[in-house]
Amino acid sequence: QRMTFYCKPCTKLVCRDCTVAEHRPGPKHDPQEVSKVAQKYKEELQTLAAKTKAAADNMKKTDDTISKVLRSITTNCELQKKKIQEHFAQLREQLDKEERELIDKLAKMENTQKEPLLKEKELLEETFKSAESGLQFYADILAKGDDAEIQASRKLLELRLNHSRHKRDVP
Repeated sequence: QRMTFYCKPCTKLVCRDCTVAEHRPGPKHDPQEVSKVAQKYKEELQTLAAKTKAAADNMKKTDDTISKVLRSITTNCELQKKKIQEHFAQLREQLDKEERELIDKLAKMENTQKEPLLKEKELLEETFKSAESGLQFYADILAKGDDAEIQASRKLLELRLNHSRHKRDVP
């Protein structure tokens, strides 16, 4: 038999005969024509479908908004990263410049401090060579010379040795 009724409490399709026997209208059964019930369910389903479509449209808009915000965050972060890199490149450049300036200053200070000492060292070396030469000369006179030559050279020897000693003591 064709099922032309729907028993709401049982949620079953039933035939006409069942509406008289098993699913007779009462507190436990409420058979209604399928066409009437179907129309009501169809309207409920259409309303539910419309709500679902509206919710889906809202979700799509939200997804689009989130995508835009994500792109914006990425763009802003890349921009900030570039600014940070440029800033630190400038800092490194400034540090390199200051390093070069300080190294140049240090080199000048070193030269300023060394210059008088180098001149003094050069003078000292010349004096030392002269003193050595004089000492060798007088050692030779003392070793090979006679008494008259030693006596004649004595005054000259004293002057030269005193002169060498004074040169060495003067800073």
